[in-house]
Amino acid sequence: MPTPLSRLRLVRLRASGLVLLSAALLLLAVAVPSRSSAAGAGATDSITMTPSSTEIHVPPGGTTSGSLSVINPGTNGYQMSLAVAPYRVIGDSYDPQFTQLPGTTNASQWLHLEGPLTQNLAAHALASVDYTLSVPAGTAPGGYYAVIFAETDPPAATGVVAHNRVGDILYITVDGPVKQSGTLSARRLPRIVFRSSLPIS
Repeated sequence: MPTPLSRLRLVRLRASGLVLLSAALLLLAVAVPSRSSAAGAGATDSITMTPSSTEIHVPPGGTTSGSLSVINPGTNGYQMSLAVAPYRVIGDSYDPQFTQLPGTTNASQWLHLEGPLTQNLAAHALASVDYTLSVPAGTAPGGYYAVIFAETDPPAATGVVAHNRVGDILYITVDGPVKQSGTLSARRLPRIVFRSSLPIS
């Protein structure tokens, strides 16, 4: 029959075994990384562009040039595509739109990208993109907008394929006399306003 002392030693041994087993499981969990997160991080193509916006002043019938840089900060090389598009915003939240508003001038047609529109961009590499902007003679003075896009082209695959895209927004000012004016009319305005916005009715 086991004595009280032997029982105490048995309990201590069992407790020590549980502590060692828990420590071993904890080390195993730390040493083995998650396969899904590692695969997800490695499969992402990173792309960066600088600058992200450019202001341009040019007279009607004039031509100017510029450049931008596309950077691959990731560890995977990929094929990159360049494109131009119109740019405008809608609503109070200034939601960006990349389609031409009917009845307006498409300033993206004034752009010409130098070099190939599709090229390979290695990991940690930088590609310089030169462009020329030619404003047609007779263009009305004022503000026009366009964007130059750079987009990753993943290899052909079935299912959902992610494309990462960045852009340089061009704020183009065609020089000349421009009349800037505006009016605000309201039938009734509140006498005291405690909010940051002013309601108009």
